[in-house]
Amino acid sequence: GFYLHYSSTELLYAAGIHTFDKEMLTAYREYIKDARHRESLVAILDTLEKKGYKRPEQHYKRLPKGFDKDMSHPELALYAGMYTFLEAKPEGNFFSEKIVDDSFYIYEDMLPLQKWVYEMTLTKEDV
Repeated sequence: GFYLHYSSTELLYAAGIHTFDKEMLTAYREYIKDARHRESLVAILDTLEKKGYKRPEQHYKRLPKGFDKDMSHPELALYAGMYTFLEAKPEGNFFSEKIVDDSFYIYEDMLPLQKWVYEMTLTKEDV
């Protein structure tokens, strides 16, 4: 889902799934075995990173069964969740009505990843 956290010192926007449960991790890994899904995810993450958004750090050290280093983007199997986030200081527009517009544009940027994750979750029953 979409997430917003703010305090007097921090503003955090995020979208996706922070940590997969066991079944969702299995569904995610099955989904990204398809090269089209991997390429789509990489394109989304690259676009987000060019706009200043971050992705989680890889959690696992070794590739799971069914993945090898010679396939395209095997590193995607090393994530324990899939999301993007943006950290900022609460200043400027944060203290005005403009925060609503700013938030809308940030979440609009994040929407492709959220849609990708949602489509992946629909396959969970198939795993």
